[in-house]
Amino acid sequence: TTRKRGMAADGDGFEPASADAWRENVPDDLQEIMVRARGRLVERIRHALTHLPEGEIRPGGDSRWSSAGYRKLKTYRKKEDITRAFCTWEHNADGFEHVPEAVSVLRLPCGVEHVKEICCRWEMRPSWDANCERATRGQEFNPLCGLFENVFKSRLMFSKRCTRGIAAWDKLKNGGWLLCSTGIPHEHSLNFALERGTTATTLNVGGYYIEPGEGDHVGTCKVVVLLHVNLGGSLSKMNKLAYILSLGKNFTKAIFLWARWVKQEWTPATSTT
Repeated sequence: TTRKRGMAADGDGFEPASADAWRENVPDDLQEIMVRARGRLVERIRHALTHLPEGEIRPGGDSRWSSAGYRKLKTYRKKEDITRAFCTWEHNADGFEHVPEAVSVLRLPCGVEHVKEICCRWEMRPSWDANCERATRGQEFNPLCGLFENVFKSRLMFSKRCTRGIAAWDKLKNGGWLLCSTGIPHEHSLNFALERGTTATTLNVGGYYIEPGEGDHVGTCKVVVLLHVNLGGSLSKMNKLAYILSLGKNFTKAIFLWARWVKQEWTPATSTT
């Protein structure tokens, strides 16, 4: 079989146009945290691009991703729109005791810069993620890098949860963008006390990879959305299992609604600005 052109095939698609652009005014310890997270994110996105489908799964096509350690989370479809998400425990040394990584590969009929601009509307997350109570930006070190806080609603067995972290954009030499986000230590000087009744959740790594389309796909972009968290708090094995079982529905529907929002906001005129 012929290897597909693209990031998984050519090996250099994640090379930033300027490796140090996001580092301006970022404290040294947070730079180190971000560099490690970016390495993990790039590794996992390469893996997803190599093994996961972006559209319909052809008959017998599941062997490619299942043999690579992925399981299908859920498919969410309305008319012609479809979002499919997968998960893997492959990077978790202790296997199923931990929350899996969730990932989705999408093809969107719009330009790279438009998708990046939508991603930057951080505070709008509750409009497409039903579990998110609020999303706010904190200190901004420069236009490409800053802190954030996402608060997630309490539900049934789970208390309200809060994720605090750092997010940084890399402009890539292929014309795409990579957003890497990861948690910062709860005891870090830039953190502050949690609201009463709120549990700290650690974002191991998450982000968006936006790749411009080529050939027949010019004018579109491929997007990989990836999320891997540590729930935090004291949860029984039953509660962890309940969360894992709900992850497919919640993650897949949220990404479906996010993608629909991206497309609704897109107009051809955007590509000429």
